[in-house]
Amino acid sequence: MGDEDFAQVFGGEAGAKTLVSDTAIHATKRELNQKKQAPETRVVEFNNEPANTGFVSNVIKSTKYTWWNVVPKSLWEQFRKVANFYFLIVAILTFIPGVTSFSPSTAVIPLVLVVGFSIARELYDDGMRGRSDRRSNNQKFSVLNRDAKGSGTTEEVKSLNIKVGDILVLKKNSPVPADCIPLLSTEEGGVLYVSTAQLDGETNLKRHLVTQATKDLTDAAQVHALDGRAEVSGPNPQFEVFQGSVKLAGAEDAVPVDSLNLVLRGSTLRNTEEVHALVVYTGTDSKVALNMRDPPSKMCQLDRTLNWTVLMIFVLLVILVIVFAALAGVAQERVVQDSWYLGPTSTDSGVEVGFRSVGTFLVLFSAWIPISLFVSLESVRVFQALFMFRDEKMKSFDGRRMAARSTNLSDTLGIVHTILSDKTGTLTRNVMEYVACAFSGEIIDIREDPSLMKDRLAAGDKKVNDMASAMAICHSVVPDFHGEDEGEILEHPTYQGQSPDEVSLVESARSFGLELVERSVDNLVLDRNGVKETYGMVGEIEFNSDRKRMSLVVKMEDGNYRVYTKGADTTMFPRILLSSEEEKGIEDDLHMFAVEGLRTLVFASKDITEEQYQSWQTTWREALLSTDEREEKMAAAAEVVESDMKFIGVTAVEDKLQDQVPETIEFLRNAGISLWVLTGDKRETAENIGYSAAMLSRSMTVVHMEARSQEEVSTMLEDTYKTHCDSAGFEGTVGNMKSLRSLTNVKQAKKYRPGVHDGDKSLAVIIDGKTLQFVLDSYAKYFLAITDHCQTVICCRVTPMQKALVVRMVKKLRGCVTLAIGDGGNDVSMIQEADVGVGLFGKEGTQASRSADFAIGEFKLLKRLLCIHGHYCWVRNPGLINVSFYKNVFITMGQVFYQFFCQFSGTSIHNEYIVTVFNVVITLFNPIFFALFEKDLDEEVLMEKPEMYQANRERKNFGKRTVLEWVMGYALWHSIVTFWGQYGSLGSVRESNWLDGYEGGINAWGFGLSTQVIVIVLVKMLLMARTWNGLYLASFVISLGVFFLIVPIIISFIDDNSLNGVLPTTFSSGTWWMTFIVNATAAFMLDFIVVLIRRFYFPDAITMEQEREYSRYWTRK
Repeated sequence: MGDEDFAQVFGGEAGAKTLVSDTAIHATKRELNQKKQAPETRVVEFNNEPANTGFVSNVIKSTKYTWWNVVPKSLWEQFRKVANFYFLIVAILTFIPGVTSFSPSTAVIPLVLVVGFSIARELYDDGMRGRSDRRSNNQKFSVLNRDAKGSGTTEEVKSLNIKVGDILVLKKNSPVPADCIPLLSTEEGGVLYVSTAQLDGETNLKRHLVTQATKDLTDAAQVHALDGRAEVSGPNPQFEVFQGSVKLAGAEDAVPVDSLNLVLRGSTLRNTEEVHALVVYTGTDSKVALNMRDPPSKMCQLDRTLNWTVLMIFVLLVILVIVFAALAGVAQERVVQDSWYLGPTSTDSGVEVGFRSVGTFLVLFSAWIPISLFVSLESVRVFQALFMFRDEKMKSFDGRRMAARSTNLSDTLGIVHTILSDKTGTLTRNVMEYVACAFSGEIIDIREDPSLMKDRLAAGDKKVNDMASAMAICHSVVPDFHGEDEGEILEHPTYQGQSPDEVSLVESARSFGLELVERSVDNLVLDRNGVKETYGMVGEIEFNSDRKRMSLVVKMEDGNYRVYTKGADTTMFPRILLSSEEEKGIEDDLHMFAVEGLRTLVFASKDITEEQYQSWQTTWREALLSTDEREEKMAAAAEVVESDMKFIGVTAVEDKLQDQVPETIEFLRNAGISLWVLTGDKRETAENIGYSAAMLSRSMTVVHMEARSQEEVSTMLEDTYKTHCDSAGFEGTVGNMKSLRSLTNVKQAKKYRPGVHDGDKSLAVIIDGKTLQFVLDSYAKYFLAITDHCQTVICCRVTPMQKALVVRMVKKLRGCVTLAIGDGGNDVSMIQEADVGVGLFGKEGTQASRSADFAIGEFKLLKRLLCIHGHYCWVRNPGLINVSFYKNVFITMGQVFYQFFCQFSGTSIHNEYIVTVFNVVITLFNPIFFALFEKDLDEEVLMEKPEMYQANRERKNFGKRTVLEWVMGYALWHSIVTFWGQYGSLGSVRESNWLDGYEGGINAWGFGLSTQVIVIVLVKMLLMARTWNGLYLASFVISLGVFFLIVPIIISFIDDNSLNGVLPTTFSSGTWWMTFIVNATAAFMLDFIVVLIRRFYFPDAITMEQEREYSRYWTRK
């Protein structure tokens, strides 16, 4: 697989860091405090290198290793892992004389292979990062000549040599190498357009403006001749936070600059021929560098359980080592000291031997922990991610394949308990279509008559004219006349905007007869049926998630000033002059739109005088230039013009459901997964979508939670619990809900499935953002006590931060596996907070999909992701782990039993090289192929029967029970049968038990035991699989062949004569063959008994379905 394929499968360059959303809640307290502090300012002189010193270089370095630290740092990274460090200690002990009879190579070679594989992958990832760094740092750009000031000449410099104060000359389609303030644009009005797809994933072009101080410049020579300075805020990671001023030499006042005047490193210049820009932040000071960090590390439930298992086995190993070391000391005192013929060590004291034996038994029993397990599991997960990528049925409607960015979470997909989903763009298509508008007492629905608005506008209807004008003027949309082909100019523009809603409204205004044809720094031009109307844009107050509105101050053609504002109804109503009757009429219209699932915006306007505008402009300018409490001053200035407004109307936009959303949700619910929707929409809109998407049904009891005080929330939760939950088959009550500390009164049911109750009706809860905040602050456990009874929970009017906090609440307090899915930048925080984050390749960009653990193209693909790939991975990976522990404990227990015959001397009954090859070759590939190809049920069954997902999740395929079953059950029983069975038949290797009276000796006895262990392990691996394909069967045959070839190889190349003659001696003995057959039969009796008991007495849904599959198979035969 090439570099490009690797990047495509795993969603980006190998090991690349991710760009984190500012809304992500994973920042440390220190990082959050740094964001809140007012940033320091910096002064940048125009093209003045001596004055602009002390700033960081423009070099970007994301690599972990350098040529001088690669060896020590990579080794440190590997041996920080407990398992690797343990095997390092074992390897070191083999070099100490007298500690063990094992050759150091038997411990060193497996360790080198495992660590070497991990280091090789780390270096590959780092090499990919380094290649990207070099490509970025060595790219050449033009800057105005630093020496010949005023000439307008340029020089080429590498990106790494760009400095603060340089004036870049950027060409069309050129990447931007540093954060810079545009001074000159070839576009009329000082406008320039950039793509920020590499920064925030947004696919729409962003509009930026040159500074007001330089908007009248026309050529490079003028820019080059400028003397001036920019005073800007210090480096800050928030993209939308930038403030400062530009002052030219000779100018009386400084001109404010904000985020519209800052072009970020990593963006690309589009649809603009040339731009000159002043560099203000370089290298690690740039916003993209400040936002770069490793994605949040998520440890899946399987890995957490695996770590616990390794720890427990290690504790048992330590106990065993200490006990046997003590027994070795006792044997030394009682037996060995009287046996002078055993050599010089026979005179050592028991205490000395006991301490030395700790190392001896640590080496001898080291195979208890399988050294190959961790590499095998990591490798398998990589291939499982590749299988997901190659799955043709996981393609979206536009042919886009899925991506797996967190390969360690593949098995977690099989045990999801709660899904928390965004609505817009996730359940819906995010394709906005204007359908209606409402004035006071009138609704115009163009679905009934598409020409109605156009006809009434042409007839001079004032209400329609005001509505269409507001739609065409109040926005941040940019017209683009450039076609897809080079040099192509369109007759009518396409529109670029950050919000699909805005674009839809502007396109609808065009269909009514008001076409946006031009937008510059100062002006906005409309075409009204061939007549141009020019509006001066003299002030813009941008939208943000706190304000939930935007305003544009325009100078009309008649010289008057007007403020247009649009936003959510909750933020607009307090700013509009309405009678109670008018407000009720508008609320009725909004309610009717919301019931249909439509998205609404309220428009209003306000006429102001010249004097009022000048006064406001002064206040607004002072707020923009302020470095102290700037946000508060801007908010206060905005209130001046965003108050006492006149209502214009309400627009309604439709966002239809994606394909097969209701069917997918119904399937997931039947799979035992509870569903939450987290949306910023109104309650009525969210509720209607809930019905459309089959999350709600008319047979459900729907509880609406809307409260405005803690006391009201407390009472509401208590009443809801008593009314709807007491009779739902649960034990206990919440008790006194008004007592915030009485959490111990909440009793949880012993076992339950969310949403399934004794009553006829199931329960759903819809809660708004304000009430939710009270819940998050004080009533989380109470709320979850209610939602545990719900099939569906809908949280409306929520912020991005609340989305993440809800995910955290469910994950921490419920203790269940959560999956969050969304498509926009505002979903990044909850995606990263969930146990599994799934991003959709959305119309709002790719930021969510790039920040997620898995990325898919459509919501309906979530069904296959969980119920096929997740289901199989939760069967395969636990199976790999279980059999790995089984085989290693099995072979090690023979060493344990033998110590009772060799006076606890630490002698190995198995040949040391056979033990090494057993772990890293003979039994390596069968578990891996099991984890790649095993299918407990056919895909068709899993896609048709959702209950199979829940049954597999509840099986707990890896945990305390399975470890006890495989280690204390199968491994211990098989080792007892093989060792003591062979001892019972061959005894102390009497001559009569071997061919022609020859004595087999300890080597033949040990080889006979090794053969039994290896064959039984391989057969066990064969029988545990339900899917036998060519590779799996071939691995079984090859593994057996390797074992029989290893003896002559050891004799020939390693010069180990202990195995001379063991093959003919062992395999020519009829007694041994009979012993082997009896032992193998007795060993597998336990396995067959367990299978029979489970199938006949304790069958689960999967077992019964497997029986049906067997029946169908033999019926077809």
